[in-house]
Amino acid sequence: MKVYSFSKVIYDGYLSMDLFLFMIRQKFSRIFKFMGLIPSMFAFFIKHITMSELMERFYKVVSDNITVSELNMFKVNSMHKVDLVGFGITPDDKDCLIITGEPSFLIDLFIDRSHYTVICSEYNLQTSRFDGKVNLEKYKGDNLRAMGIARISQLFVHSLKDQSLLKMSDYIFIYRGSTIIDYSTYKPKLRDRIDYGIMNKSALIFTILSLVTMLFMVLVASIVSIFVDPVLTYVVAYLIWSIVIYSIASSFNKETPQKGNSIITFYVALVPNFLAILVLILIFKVGIGIASGVVFLLAGLVAFPLLAFIIRFYQIK
Repeated sequence: MKVYSFSKVIYDGYLSMDLFLFMIRQKFSRIFKFMGLIPSMFAFFIKHITMSELMERFYKVVSDNITVSELNMFKVNSMHKVDLVGFGITPDDKDCLIITGEPSFLIDLFIDRSHYTVICSEYNLQTSRFDGKVNLEKYKGDNLRAMGIARISQLFVHSLKDQSLLKMSDYIFIYRGSTIIDYSTYKPKLRDRIDYGIMNKSALIFTILSLVTMLFMVLVASIVSIFVDPVLTYVVAYLIWSIVIYSIASSFNKETPQKGNSIITFYVALVPNFLAILVLILIFKVGIGIASGVVFLLAGLVAFPLLAFIIRFYQIK
């Protein structure tokens, strides 16, 4: 049995993230619909809901706010990213299996599952619920064994996160762009530690929630700074934001804690980021007098990629 990861192997990208960005480009006001996930995010932090339930709510926002014509447009614009032929996967080939955590209603846009064997997260659009267990990394091995598959002859993946699959495989190939590398000769690089991009479902939710939280804090800080000193507003807003982001990162990393990491070293690592944005606010707001909303938006645009980089390197590996 040959097993192929869907994201970044069969599909050149991350399907859910591509759809999310497509929806925002089509209608920017949809970002406020996604901001409605903030209460669910905190419910997940305090373990009131599960990751599966959080994902269900995310995909409900997606399915409730996209039209059929837009889905078809997204399919047409993205079909060139799907490569089955290049990997020698032919219809009705029972020796090939594609595995992914993406929801079924998105997978069905690109792959006819009546002719290809695909394991994905079965999402019911009528009930807005997953039918069965979500196909996260930690469940993929169990899902294969439930199908009677004990060993994988060849595994094609894009990251080293699918440990449950790696342990079942005789031969492993890492897919990097257009290059396939034999895992037995592969030397992990910095990108494997930083884990560039959205490499799994947890990281997808992490990135989206981080972005939504940033936009929310920019909005609140812009309003508060009308009545309170903008520098003080920034310090308080940054502190609150960093606490939330640290909580997100810690939540996604509970099963693989990193030795030597602590909340103290986390905040020490954020000092350059904090000071850089503070200088930006002092120059553009205090010095030049640009409107608070514009300044805090610029600060958010600077903070998000830098903070995301630090967190990805520090916590989520």
